[in-house]
Amino acid sequence: MIINIKKSNTAALVFLLVHSGALVLLGILPLPVGVRALAGLALALDLYFLLGLHAYRFHRRAVVALRLGTAGACAVRTRGRRDWCRGEIVSHTLWPGAVFLVIRQSGRRIGKSVVIPADAVDAEHFRCLRAQLVGASA
Repeated sequence: MIINIKKSNTAALVFLLVHSGALVLLGILPLPVGVRALAGLALALDLYFLLGLHAYRFHRRAVVALRLGTAGACAVRTRGRRDWCRGEIVSHTLWPGAVFLVIRQSGRRIGKSVVIPADAVDAEHFRCLRAQLVGASA
């Protein structure tokens, strides 16, 4: 099964709300102005990175397609490449509105995080993905 992952306005809204809350808390804390400015810049850069990687998928390392195999085998295609990279699903977390995967690509030690919000894929593909992951962990 091949799942094409599109942009997600829901994920973007969640990232924006969390980072906005962090900025509000940063404004309340009794810190020097320079530290606040650096922390605010770090939060803004983190928001841009997360939006590009998991919400709007414009980053070159953003996963735009997932091909599922059997027994945790999979392949991913990123924005910056046309070919499929093989890997395996190391862990997964299922929420009603999102699926979180950690995929270890062949030849790499560190896994790649993939967030798949429900509004980023077709409803039927999302249901099948969740069913396959539940079946694989049982």
